[in-house]
Amino acid sequence: MLSFSRGAADYLVDGTTKPVTAADALDALKLSVGLAASRGSSWKELISADMNHDGRVTAADALEILKTSVGINTIQPSWVFVPNDASINPNLATMTKTTVTYKDDLNLASITAPTSATITGILVGDVNNSWVIPA
Repeated sequence: MLSFSRGAADYLVDGTTKPVTAADALDALKLSVGLAASRGSSWKELISADMNHDGRVTAADALEILKTSVGINTIQPSWVFVPNDASINPNLATMTKTTVTYKDDLNLASITAPTSATITGILVGDVNNSWVIPA
């Protein structure tokens, strides 16, 4: 089994610029009431908006994202790594604001030949996906 940690995120772009902003909080609030976020409402936005990892996108998540954007976060942004394979994560295509469920691990025991997997890294809190790899 290969699993991924939800450890504290190094989410500063250049040491000072934070990609978790008030715009992310607004997007999370939109998702919580059933509207599309600025980049859509796919499973990636839903996972990134579920700041408290309770499996739902609510106004409480938007508040936590807003608090993070002004530096008074009580929940530290974290990375999740989600296998995109439908056999591992069949809920990705049907995920809604009330069913943010996914697996963030891979079972390697059954692999007998060379194989590949697509894994998406998501910074929870960065709903509009503004984080970039630091130079």
